[in-house]
Amino acid sequence: MGRPGINTVLSADADIKNTHNVTIPSRMQSTFQADFEAQLEGLHDAYAVALGFTAEDVDYQPNILGDILNGPEPTSESNPNPVSATVLTTVLANDVLEVAPNAPTKYFDAGSGAPEFDGAIGFTGRRLQDDVIDVSLILLFGGETGARFNGQDGFPQLVTDGVDLTADISTSFPYIGAPE
Repeated sequence: MGRPGINTVLSADADIKNTHNVTIPSRMQSTFQADFEAQLEGLHDAYAVALGFTAEDVDYQPNILGDILNGPEPTSESNPNPVSATVLTTVLANDVLEVAPNAPTKYFDAGSGAPEFDGAIGFTGRRLQDDVIDVSLILLFGGETGARFNGQDGFPQLVTDGVDLTADISTSFPYIGAPE
């Protein structure tokens, strides 16, 4: 479970979730991507119905990773955001953490923020203080700015779980301080 919560949110039922948990990474993408994409689109459709909107009003939007991949030029027809629901669920179906030996270890850092994301670092490992659930929620529901479902404009708060790290992190084992 390199990316906590992904399998929980994107598996349509317990059988898919349990099978995903025991599948070797080289088979995850081909086995689960289509199911994960259908679940992602289904979640957006369910929110549309619950909020009284049409499915098109609440459909998945390409996310903030596209701006990072595109660089400083804004997303446009000539510079499309490549992080469609298919691309995102293809990446997320492989539940492994990539390692970037020449980059800082960080689950995700949006850098200076939208739209430029200067200094952005994505998925180069995971530190104890990285809020992987919030990052995952932003990728699934945040849209191109990372704040689409931020509790405003009639939309629910879906880009954070509201839980912050309260433990002290140290540089020596066991790395996390005593529980509070």
